[in-house]
Amino acid sequence: MKGGPSIAVLLDLALGEDAAIAQEAAKVLKTQVFLYDADTDRLKEAFKNENPIAKDILESYARAEFFTKLPDVPEEIQVVTFIAGEGDISTDLLSPGNQAHSRSDRELHGKCMITPQAQAEIRALQAQHPDKSVMLIAEKGTMGVGSSRMSGVNNVALWTGKQASPYVPFVNIAPIVGGTNGISPIFLTTVDVTGGIGIDLKNWVKKTDENGKIVRNENGEPVLEEVYSVATGTVLTINTKTKKLYNGDRELIDISKALTPQKMEFIKAGGSYAIVFGKKIQTIAAKILGVDSLPVFAPSKEISVEGQGLTAVEKIFNRNAVGITPGKILHAGSDVRVEVNIVGSQDTTGLMTAQELESMAATVISPSLMAHTSLVATRLRYGIRRHRRTFRNS
Repeated sequence: MKGGPSIAVLLDLALGEDAAIAQEAAKVLKTQVFLYDADTDRLKEAFKNENPIAKDILESYARAEFFTKLPDVPEEIQVVTFIAGEGDISTDLLSPGNQAHSRSDRELHGKCMITPQAQAEIRALQAQHPDKSVMLIAEKGTMGVGSSRMSGVNNVALWTGKQASPYVPFVNIAPIVGGTNGISPIFLTTVDVTGGIGIDLKNWVKKTDENGKIVRNENGEPVLEEVYSVATGTVLTINTKTKKLYNGDRELIDISKALTPQKMEFIKAGGSYAIVFGKKIQTIAAKILGVDSLPVFAPSKEISVEGQGLTAVEKIFNRNAVGITPGKILHAGSDVRVEVNIVGSQDTTGLMTAQELESMAATVISPSLMAHTSLVATRLRYGIRRHRRTFRNS
């Protein structure tokens, strides 16, 4: 966790009168990203009062050293495959709806992922390949279809990811998943949140005849043929430089869509939240110092289709976009910063929402929170009231 209640204490020490302790506190603060308005306001006020430590911290933030000094993403990531099932893998397989009551208890809920037999097989693969990550695969299908994206990814990360912090049990990040037909969009976004990787394997294709026509079986369905095998226990290599997937020396497929500049940042930072907050802190620090932000992060991607109208989501996106080309209308596929003034949730309990806020080191809930049904809204308000006390007392 790179923020939270400790920030107030670190600022007390960094802006205090003991110079030696202030220097040590500043070193830690320079690595933190989950700072909120009250925290940056204190640094701003101290900087105005010519506090050298505040200036040093702000200069570090303006250079985005909290990101640039992180270890680089390894050039090669070794994985061993595990076929979770054939066909589309529903989030209900990863996080069963009939066990929804336990979703906020990660240790307990993790016991319901797929089957006990599958869990034992994953553990056996990990014992056999201790230096490799287990990649969960939807063979001949799409990974993560369905709505339980957060609890589903939580469970996959719990069994196949790496521990986020040695001091926080049962909270894992960076799962690696794959699907013959790719990853469901909202599931992939949640994988990105955790700094994981989602790969469109394309390891099966529709068979064609000599005339290029699709071959069909007696039921009229396309006949599939295997391009390469990802059978359970297959060792593969993800090369983050060439952005290719390999089996030994054999190149299997281009995976550049899974390793875009933005996604590489998420992997390096341990999740997308750290990048979003980091960009915000860099911008604030540069503004306080009166300097330009250094081009540290991947540039925004602006997609505009001339003559094309806007969907409701695109209208909201354009209204709140920040730092885009003046007068440019953006369409789906764009990747830019937006100003957030409301947080929506469709979770069935406030506990899952509270955990997401906790993952951003939230100590006070500031924006409005909305849910799409009155029952959910009631539960959400109850959960938030309950956790607001937790945030404030932690």
